[in-house]
Parts: sequence; C-alpha cells; structure tokens
Amino acid sequence: MIRVAIVEDNDQFRKALETIITHGKDTSLVGSYTSAERALGGLEQSPPDVAIIDVSLPGMRGPELI
Repeated sequence: MIRVAIVEDNDQFRKALETIITHGKDTSLVGSYTSAERALGGLEQSPPDVAIIDVSLPGMRGPELI
C-alpha cells in the first residue's frame, strides 16, 4: 500500500485528488492539508511514501516544505 499525502490550497483540486487516492487499490490517504504550515506536523506524525505538494502555496511555498 502506497501512503500518500496532499498539500494543496485549491479545495476543488485537493478533494478530487483525495477521491482518486482513496479509491485507488494500492493507495491510502494519510493526510490532506491546505497549507505547508499545517502539513508540517501531520507529515511528521504520519510520514507518507509520496507527497503531492503544490509549489505555489501561500505563505510557506511547496519547495520550502520539501
């Protein structure tokens, strides 16, 4: 099972990704966050195998989070 986290501020796009990941046979959603700041603690507590991160987030940007 591939553990996936999402960091995306666009609600509609984030929810679409959540649906795809949740319904995937080999994927599980371990976290979904609207900002890099919110993701920091969650990613540390439940580290994903793969993180889908928006590069142009407001505040701390995606590359800074990575």
